[in-house]
Amino acid sequence: MPKLSAFLANVMTVLVGTALAQALPLGILPILTRILPSEALGHYFVWFGAVSVLLVVATARLDIAIFSARTQQEVEALLRTVIAVSAMVACAALVATFVYACATGTLPLSDFSTGYYVSGVVLAWILAINQTLVAIFVYRAEFRRMARAKILLAAGVSVAQLVLCVVGADLAGLVYAHVGAALVVTLILLRELGLSVSRVVRELSWQEVRATVKAYYRFPVFSLPSDLASSLSAQIPLFLILQRFGAAQAAAYALTFRILAGPVGLLANSVLAAFKEQASREFRETGNCMGAYWQALRSLSALAVVPFALVGVFGEWAFVVVFGHDWVQAGRFAQILAVMFALKFVASPLSYTLYITNRQVHDLMWQIALLIMTVTIFTFDADLIELIVVYSAGYSALYLAYLVISYGAARGARP
Repeated sequence: MPKLSAFLANVMTVLVGTALAQALPLGILPILTRILPSEALGHYFVWFGAVSVLLVVATARLDIAIFSARTQQEVEALLRTVIAVSAMVACAALVATFVYACATGTLPLSDFSTGYYVSGVVLAWILAINQTLVAIFVYRAEFRRMARAKILLAAGVSVAQLVLCVVGADLAGLVYAHVGAALVVTLILLRELGLSVSRVVRELSWQEVRATVKAYYRFPVFSLPSDLASSLSAQIPLFLILQRFGAAQAAAYALTFRILAGPVGLLANSVLAAFKEQASREFRETGNCMGAYWQALRSLSALAVVPFALVGVFGEWAFVVVFGHDWVQAGRFAQILAVMFALKFVASPLSYTLYITNRQVHDLMWQIALLIMTVTIFTFDADLIELIVVYSAGYSALYLAYLVISYGAARGARP
């Protein structure tokens, strides 16, 4: 009982913090959909989608390696390594963009200016550091500070975007507000951990970076390709919809994912934050984590049924009421994708057992299958609604397979 009480207390702490962090950006969306053209929102969603993909590469997934660290010195070494690696990735991304522009005479997405590309690369670097700092709070079981960090970032970005868009900044306001707010919040988190930019730079050494990457090589070798495939699978539909159907349809698709991902991020990640600590400890002590696995599975399944059933029935009506009649297409997408998101809600947090048991290669194979399926579906010559239906069915089947794989890992069974 004490373990269960501690687990639930940690879940509730992260849940409340994450609820506020989710509510702020979602709360301003009904305002933004009414004061901004759908094309501007569509381009912003695509821009941030590209940032999200670059962010995975920038961390080299060494941020999650923190949970395998044994000492505080190793944790700080990982933080410094993430800062260095993400800076190198950012520079490489800028060089690659410049080379592409010189070779083709245009940027990869002609709708974006050079300033947006530079801003996106800088934001990916900042968020890589921010994400690692949040992981350190979880490693220390400081769930209140973790929740506060998420709220601070969400509030800073939301308020800055709303202010700039109200005064007429449109796409530029969305982009530069995100970058500026993320930078300020990340500097605050560094200070909370007793670090400063000058200290980090002073203590950074390339010998330490090489040694740290070598010690935790499984994360960039296995977790990075897997998570990159996952991120690409999530964002490629958005990129292809923009290319084939226009910015307005891309905005509708992205809005659907933001709204449906809200409950997933709010509840599933709250359970995951506590599940990480308990499952890792159980596996170290007993060789399996079935106790934590079943607790999380029951909690996630119970929480998934009602909200996603309501989306499946009332999704189109709800989107029109909240965001306006121009966003009826987003409501149709939501109804189609409700079952897929319910399975994602349950399966994604439990897949962390693959990291605990060092079976990242299984996750990589699953993510590659998902990426191949996604690219194949969205290259079909079909109506957008038909593509979304097929995509939802295929994704749902893969999530069922993911549950089977994670269950085997939690049992500690041989692969």
